[in-house]
Amino acid sequence: MYDGFDGEMYTSATKNKKNYFEIFVSALILSAGSLLIIAGASSYGVGMTGDSVSYLALARNILNSGNFAGISGEPFVLWPPGYSISLLVGAPFWGSDLVSFFLPYNLLAYIIFGLLAFKLLRKRIEVAGFRLSVFAVLMFSPALFRIFSFAFAEVLFLPLSLAFFLLIERFEEKKKHYGLYTGKPKNFFPLIERLEERRGIWVLILAGVVVIALSMVKYTGIVFLPVLLYGIWRSFSVAGTAALETGDNHDETDNNPFETDNYISETIYNTSETTKKTLETANIDVLQNAVFGNKSKKRAIVWMLITSVVVSAPLFLLLLRNKAVSGYFTGYRGASAFSIWELLFQTGETLVYWVFPVVMILFLVVTFVFGRKAHSEKMGGFLHFEAKRHTFNIVSILKSTRYYLVFIVIYYLVTLVSASFEAVDELGNRLLIPLFFPMLLVAAVIVSELLFKPLRTFPEEGPAHEERGSVPENIFPDTSKGKTKQGSAVFKRGRMQQIVFIVILLIVPLSYIRTDFRAFSTRIESGAGSISSADYFNKFPKNFEKVKELLSKGNFTIYTNNREVFYYLTGLKNKALPVKKYYNSNEVSTATEGLKSYFNEKDKFLIFEMTNFRNENLYTIEEIKKAVQIKELMNGTGWVLYSAQPLDNQNNQDNHGNTDDHENPANFPKTGKTE
Repeated sequence: MYDGFDGEMYTSATKNKKNYFEIFVSALILSAGSLLIIAGASSYGVGMTGDSVSYLALARNILNSGNFAGISGEPFVLWPPGYSISLLVGAPFWGSDLVSFFLPYNLLAYIIFGLLAFKLLRKRIEVAGFRLSVFAVLMFSPALFRIFSFAFAEVLFLPLSLAFFLLIERFEEKKKHYGLYTGKPKNFFPLIERLEERRGIWVLILAGVVVIALSMVKYTGIVFLPVLLYGIWRSFSVAGTAALETGDNHDETDNNPFETDNYISETIYNTSETTKKTLETANIDVLQNAVFGNKSKKRAIVWMLITSVVVSAPLFLLLLRNKAVSGYFTGYRGASAFSIWELLFQTGETLVYWVFPVVMILFLVVTFVFGRKAHSEKMGGFLHFEAKRHTFNIVSILKSTRYYLVFIVIYYLVTLVSASFEAVDELGNRLLIPLFFPMLLVAAVIVSELLFKPLRTFPEEGPAHEERGSVPENIFPDTSKGKTKQGSAVFKRGRMQQIVFIVILLIVPLSYIRTDFRAFSTRIESGAGSISSADYFNKFPKNFEKVKELLSKGNFTIYTNNREVFYYLTGLKNKALPVKKYYNSNEVSTATEGLKSYFNEKDKFLIFEMTNFRNENLYTIEEIKKAVQIKELMNGTGWVLYSAQPLDNQNNQDNHGNTDDHENPANFPKTGKTE
């Protein structure tokens, strides 16, 4: 008795040491990744694009005036306001200077994402070494760094998505252990029973709240709702069939999986193996219907309907608000310039950039070749392509990753279809990044199933002491006891396969190291990119502080040829000069004959042109002069300031005499160059 107890203590201590070591290594990985993000932002701050500045403008407008308006002061409708609202958490410490808050915000989101990812990986990958390797590949992936190094809405979207997966799985577990549809009470007191039964409901509510948050961060976040509904349906089914499998009051620590108070489970457990097989195959539908009957199905449908209405209501109201204030549900971007084939090609380029999807294809091809060869030689191998004797348990993988697979299919189809109709970004890393972790997890589960799950061997081909269907302890059968020539060949072939597979899998971390080294070298030296880069800083207008001060005091409309950069430099609202075509679209945005109506100002306004940010899609000042009266006021290094007014107003003023106040509405110094 003492020896047994001492052995248990030793095993427990060893397990704790392994857990502590795993936690220590995971903390090192998160710390190293965080330091890389800090290093990448050391020169010019967190990366900012035009979208980032739009998020910033909305956050400042909400903070200062409570208005849900963007850079131009017009209603913010192109994106949901969730990410901008979350930035207000930093307002008590950074005030309206939220640009400085981007870095700590990103670091916190990166760490939370890592913790949730590790939790999800731990539930599916049993081998600690491989689990840590997958975690390191995830947290050091260039695709992930390209998100957490920028001020993107995806920075919040990614950890929320992992929180959803964690909750939906927890909900299924709660329903399984505290099912509502068993025939026998679990406790003597009905109140205690009711409290236990409702544990899963709170998890469901939290999952619904997370889906609402996701849809408030990105419109595509609503695609998590079908996954949630699928989880509800499955969870009700699991609750109904839990008694059939393990019993409703099953204790996970009990050695007897059928020991329960449930009558059906006791009946199954106490019968012979033959009878049990009969019950589990021939009569399983009858037993399931007894527990998971029409009444339970109706309740499941009711819960799904309630969840659909409650979870989609906030987004529905937001879309109605957008329609009321702008005329569009999500703003107008123009028709997409990309065909389905071009979008599929962009997807392929993104998967190649991620590396691991391509490596997984190579991995499965090599596995198939080895498996077919082993089968043709009637030897043990990784794969046996027979229905009843296969080692690669595809059903197990599908069950383990069902929610991720459903999400991958729905999210990609929705994104693909929307990108084919509406002009958005290319299907690159940013748009597809929500698929990165689900796809990596599925790939990791497949590799784990092939490399670290025991193989099924056959008595006529394996060691004599093994029975049909027996499972060896290790990935490669221990042939030392069999002492057969055939068994020895199996062992050698397995080692060769192991070496080949390890070499293939090493492609992923090695390519990531190379890409990260180049990317962070560039970020440290030249900035993260876009507005936060040396290239942009060199193009910024110089020596216009006095003009900026005068502009901030005036009460007039300002048009610019790059409103995001102008807002980043001044914090002043401004409108965009007309462009010829929408972004990533062949649709005309403003026709030449429409220039006059584009400037619908009733009075004087200003045009601030940044000469280093001219592009072919913008109308030039000379072209705009055909529709608007323009006069240069001031100029400096990289900028020119014009006064302008509609031609109709000019004609009216010509009839009544022109004035300097018209030509110089803000009383700027007379035309000249500011050094």
